[in-house]
Amino acid sequence: MQQRFISLWERCVPDPMARPAEEVYRELEGHYSHPNRHYHDLRHVQACLRHVDAISDQLIRPDAVEMALWFHDAIYEPGADDNERRSAELFLGCAEGDADSSFLEVVSNLVMMTVHPSEPQSVDEQFTVDIDLASFGLPWEEFIRLGGLVRNEFLHLSDRDFENDQLRFFEKFASQNYFYFTEYFRTRYETTAQANLRRRIAQLRCGNA
Repeated sequence: MQQRFISLWERCVPDPMARPAEEVYRELEGHYSHPNRHYHDLRHVQACLRHVDAISDQLIRPDAVEMALWFHDAIYEPGADDNERRSAELFLGCAEGDADSSFLEVVSNLVMMTVHPSEPQSVDEQFTVDIDLASFGLPWEEFIRLGGLVRNEFLHLSDRDFENDQLRFFEKFASQNYFYFTEYFRTRYETTAQANLRRRIAQLRCGNA
């Protein structure tokens, strides 16, 4: 993974006076390797990158999407409402002044799309959101296992409070016509994601979590 990031960084931040790619990677690795990370760690980033590889030919700016996915959970304090903003700021702090201004803006906007503030419009926005939520389309057992990892990041919450938060989060997606925004993800994962969502919401509503 390290060499992949270094290659990406050197392509996108070519200024010879820029912060060394190895140094930026070590900072990212430090964030993602925090002992309180159980789901939002480098394994999640790696899973995202596998999807990027599968659909890169469908992206407008594949390097920008990949860079956004490297940074999108870099700052992660469970329950905080500014993680994505701070993650985008971390990226800007590492690259600003050394990369093309339009690239900086696109990556920052893509990071912010993982807050799910509104329906993504561009192809790259849609794929970034779908990739981040790809785990919803995994088989039930794996979906639940990963949900357990997320629970381990919220040990400061009681079971009831955590489950209520999860229910609100899941019901937001259940209100959409589709879970995924791209044809690629709908074809492969929509049916399973919808089934997982309905089943998990039913469990949470019945208190059988």
